[in-house]
Amino acid sequence: GNWFVEGSFMPGYYDEGSSGTDLGGNVQFRSLIGIGYALTAERKLSLAIDHKSNADIEDRNPGSETLVLRYTVDF
Repeated sequence: GNWFVEGSFMPGYYDEGSSGTDLGGNVQFRSLIGIGYALTAERKLSLAIDHKSNADIEDRNPGSETLVLRYTVDF
């Protein structure tokens, strides 16, 4: 069918800058899960939620969640 599920995990470096979100440290991990629908072979629409945190490797771990609606065009 045209429905799909997506997921990912990514470690990374985060610098909040002068007005960014304090995530409790520079080393962060992002996990994502989403569901989508292929409108055509090249166009997809998906809804995903991701979570960023330092996995308690720092004293503070406030974390962050983001809900994302994506429209993708392959080329």
